[in-house]
Amino acid sequence: DSLRAKRDAMLSALGEYFPPTCSWSQPNGGMMIWVRLPAGADTWKALEKALDRNVIYNPGPVFRANRDGHNYLRLTYSHNTPEEIRKGVAILAAVFEEEGFF
Repeated sequence: DSLRAKRDAMLSALGEYFPPTCSWSQPNGGMMIWVRLPAGADTWKALEKALDRNVIYNPGPVFRANRDGHNYLRLTYSHNTPEEIRKGVAILAAVFEEEGFF
């Protein structure tokens, strides 16, 4: 699968499973998408629950010198198939909803 097809699968799944209170980058290249959740969401807090369901992401504070940005996360689409990406985004949305992020 091409990176473009994988990126498009992730963007499509985000649009389907994440509410309009979230936003994300629309990359022209690369392998990652930045996602912003509503204020108050803590991506560190939900990571273990996502991992328990075989979905991994990078919490936003990992990439910030002062470790803020708890409502951000980075998703990588280069490794998985479009079908796996779609399923993973659906699982992630369910985890975030259970955590009360949206």
